[in-house]
Amino acid sequence: MSQIPAPINDDTGNFNGNAWDEGTNRFYFTEFGAFQTPTHQGPTELYFNDLAGNQTYAGDLTGGVSCGAFYEGKYYYFPDRMDDFYEVTFNASGTIASNTKIADVLGSSAPYSLGHWIAFGDIAIAEDGTVYGSATDFGGTLPNYTAVFFRMNLDGTGYTEITTGGEIPLTYKLELEQRIYSGERQVEVLKLGVYGEDREESLAYAWTEPTSMNIGMNLRWFQAGCTKR
Repeated sequence: MSQIPAPINDDTGNFNGNAWDEGTNRFYFTEFGAFQTPTHQGPTELYFNDLAGNQTYAGDLTGGVSCGAFYEGKYYYFPDRMDDFYEVTFNASGTIASNTKIADVLGSSAPYSLGHWIAFGDIAIAEDGTVYGSATDFGGTLPNYTAVFFRMNLDGTGYTEITTGGEIPLTYKLELEQRIYSGERQVEVLKLGVYGEDREESLAYAWTEPTSMNIGMNLRWFQAGCTKR
């Protein structure tokens, strides 16, 4: 496995918003927090690596972006401390073609408010297009906050809080399988998926090379790992 080099513009941010496009075999990530002040974040630089050591600046995203996920060749994200949901399309070269706000999920009037607001964390998109994610529900200033795990439709409708207050269900099932993803080229991977006890689609999944000895995931609210013996 090759080491991904430092970003082209190595600023003061940290690397986040990680997502892999299986259709092009490109690994995308953001440089989160590079242009941050107490009342403003962004724009956020998006990069991609072709896993052969070639790294490219893809363009700018709106706000501070620390979460992202791919679905059918498009990148989806929430800017930090905003409830706006964005869809990104790409040129054949891998650079950003469009960056479109597709939903104001909670109808919040403004980010960084001193009242009630949601800070969205990591997201993952299931095979059926359902978006799952974690968030922090602030009822004012710290430490008045509640952990939230939610799901919604890909167009931003149907937002539903699955659990709040850290009371996340303790019953999950893991599935370890070797499968082939089809796109411009077929990619064989070892996939680790986590499922709710009453749901057929995965809540989240991780992948690695099929010959790997180890695979794991850390979703903050859940973590697991498998080692071949």
